[in-house]
Amino acid sequence: MNIYRKSAILPRSAITNEVSRSFDCQDRRFKETFIERHYLNENTRLEKILTNFYMGNRRLPEFYRNLLMLGGSNFIPEVIKKLWFKKLSMSLSVALIGSNVKNINELVKLSDDFREMSNHSGAHTLAVTSSDTNN
Repeated sequence: MNIYRKSAILPRSAITNEVSRSFDCQDRRFKETFIERHYLNENTRLEKILTNFYMGNRRLPEFYRNLLMLGGSNFIPEVIKKLWFKKLSMSLSVALIGSNVKNINELVKLSDDFREMSNHSGAHTLAVTSSDTNN
């Protein structure tokens, strides 16, 4: 091979390799940035669901089903259960924990029953008076 031709080929291949390395580096940075922006880790997704998802006046079973749909297959049921518990009132959470029921479907039904009873019971008071028979 002619020396002039060889010198023309070497710089070109050196430039090609350098450009290739530069693109690899840029591609890697692009992938990392893309993953950071679009694929949130589980804790971040949970926090996002917690802050943006309100129970409102939905029934508890409906709210739980909505959480399941939002979480999709990405979360294990225990994570959805914890998320659901955090959205309940303190008194309802205490009552459910005290029930010793472990199955989430039974807990959801029980919570709906508790809530229904508390909505219908209202504030009932009982007045006790003593009758004095010695008068």
